[in-house]
Amino acid sequence: MTCGKQKPWKEIQAGHLVSGRTNGVLFDERGIFPQCYACNVCRQGMGAEYTLFIIENYGQGLVDELIQKRREAVSFTKEELKEMIEGYKVRIKEAGGTL
Repeated sequence: MTCGKQKPWKEIQAGHLVSGRTNGVLFDERGIFPQCYACNVCRQGMGAEYTLFIIENYGQGLVDELIQKRREAVSFTKEELKEMIEGYKVRIKEAGGTL
């Protein structure tokens, strides 16, 4: 997490490097990392620290790509969304979580 704290998975939020709910980065996991409520909401995602983390671990190219991808409008079919939901459920169970 951005702040380095350890939290149970149910208390963790999806922090996005590039904000937006109607663009091509919403479900791009390369720019999504766990954040606690304080970092994600109260500190508005800790953008500077988060960006440095991405650059140090994945390179400036990924940051540039995700920023460019932000301009893309993406819509999903009902079936695609159902598949994503089922995939996330499987991953949570594999990680030891319950739904």
